Amino acid sequence: MTFSSNAGVGNGSVSYTVAANTNGPTRVANINVLGQIFTITQSAASCYVILGLSNSWFNQISYSNLSLPVFSNCAWTVTASPSWITASPASGSNNGSITYSIAANSGATRSGTITVNTQTYTINQLGGPGGISSCTFSLSSQSESFGKDGGSSSVLVTTQDGCDWTVTNPNSWITLTSGQAGRGVGVIGYTIQRNTTGVSRSGTLTFATQSLSILQSAN
Repeated sequence: MTFSSNAGVGNGSVSYTVAANTNGPTRVANINVLGQIFTITQSAASCYVILGLSNSWFNQISYSNLSLPVFSNCAWTVTASPSWITASPASGSNNGSITYSIAANSGATRSGTITVNTQTYTINQLGGPGGISSCTFSLSSQSESFGKDGGSSSVLVTTQDGCDWTVTNPNSWITLTSGQAGRGVGVIGYTIQRNTTGVSRSGTLTFATQSLSILQSAN
């Protein structure tokens, strides 16, 4: 709803325009002029469909018996695409719900849709076993250096929500204190022991596609 003017002095009139209701239920709006309320009620569209969801993300695993609410005043039909998304019933009328399932994904991140009349719900699913093949990872640091007395530090892991990672630590002188495994953004904490070997040493913490190189001096 739009107005020709938002303010005035003395006697006058307010002109307004109401947009067509092409896909929605009956709706009500108020015009308030110094506490005086003028109510406008507009009838519902002859046939409308509103979905309870518009866009969702899922992990790589399979899902069953998920629900998509449908708000409508008429008959509607359902189309799910591609084949890794299944939905039922194929049609309905008035308010209701659609039950849908998603197959597990061992490939790349993918997207599909459930379309009800002209309304679309988009389904996005992360790819790859454990999320590694299709998720992207980064570290806040690629290398760290310590003196012979050692110390503690941490590194930030950045990745998409739902992407799993596990840290591999083959070094006896490096102890993981937090973040041995995680999903999505996380922090890996670690402690470096005192170097009593007399020579410099290096080690690596690895996870997914990333690695953190740690160098410790002998003095």
